[in-house]
Amino acid sequence: MNPEAVVSESEDPFHFLVTFSRPACGVLTAATSAPQAGRLNASRTPPAIHPFFPQTPADIQNGVANLTWQQIVGLFILAIPIATIVRTVVFEEIFREPREWCIQRSKACQSLISRKFFYLFICEYCFSHWVVLGFLLLTHYKLMYDDFRGYIIAFFALVFVANIYLNVYSRLRLEITSEKKTIEETE
Repeated sequence: MNPEAVVSESEDPFHFLVTFSRPACGVLTAATSAPQAGRLNASRTPPAIHPFFPQTPADIQNGVANLTWQQIVGLFILAIPIATIVRTVVFEEIFREPREWCIQRSKACQSLISRKFFYLFICEYCFSHWVVLGFLLLTHYKLMYDDFRGYIIAFFALVFVANIYLNVYSRLRLEITSEKKTIEETE
């Protein structure tokens, strides 16, 4: 089949998508991905399926990496399930028995390595590192660079943002419970 064959917009599954290009000045501009004059361009590839985890290399100009808005949004969105998992495992009632067992083992084990291993499951900051590592292996999320440096930067940035979420949530719960006690005392 001739790759230059005429294709109507209804046959092109990507005619409605908008892709973004970055000119030299660094400002994002929108360009539609519809074929020009109704012709199929054989060299055109469909846009990335996951907008928050781009499949293309990071923008690197003169050795300096640039953050894209997708990476920043992905950072804040990916930190939400990380913080949720950490909070659930370390604090919530559903994991109380395993947590109490880990607390007991972190105090009673003979070797230092064993004590520290069990402590990882009762410390929210420590456990968040392992959850972030699991999410990085699952999503291949990179920040600023498209090589191993992107994983390292993403690792520490995700730990930082997830722990901010955990602290904000803890502070919010503390304020809510103190307001409830104040209301009960006045009644």
